[in-house]
Amino acid sequence: MKFPSPRMIVPAKRTCLLLFLSLMAAVLCAGCDTEDDTGENPEVFFLFAIRNVPPAEGHFVAKTTLPAVIEVARSQLALPADERNLHINGTIARGSDGYNLEWNWHFVPDEWALAQVSIEVCDGLPQMVADDRDYWVDVVGQFCPWDAYVFEEIDP
Repeated sequence: MKFPSPRMIVPAKRTCLLLFLSLMAAVLCAGCDTEDDTGENPEVFFLFAIRNVPPAEGHFVAKTTLPAVIEVARSQLALPADERNLHINGTIARGSDGYNLEWNWHFVPDEWALAQVSIEVCDGLPQMVADDRDYWVDVVGQFCPWDAYVFEEIDP
């Protein structure tokens, strides 16, 4: 039986140690940007606008902690506004939830996404939801304004 020379063992141990340390550093840093001090993902707020609708009638806010949704929304913000082709689609509920202050409804946090296509029944304007909130919340259950786009990331 032939054993490896001692000169081969030391570099192999060093390589394994470096690999182990690199993996540990990656694991420890993996959550650095996506979690706050409590170990939970931070809340991120996005202001949405409706194309060709004045801000008072077409702006609304949605909140999420989902890293994938945050990433997609931020990638949309990196594009010129006229190239942002994804609209919000998600579950809505009564009340402003303390952040969608202009409206008597809000998107349920972490129950919305950005979509290219949605069914027509949930398309509309924010004022339509406000005017007939019970119908939208209880019957339609979701809101997907086709002309909406991510306008900016905001601090609440």
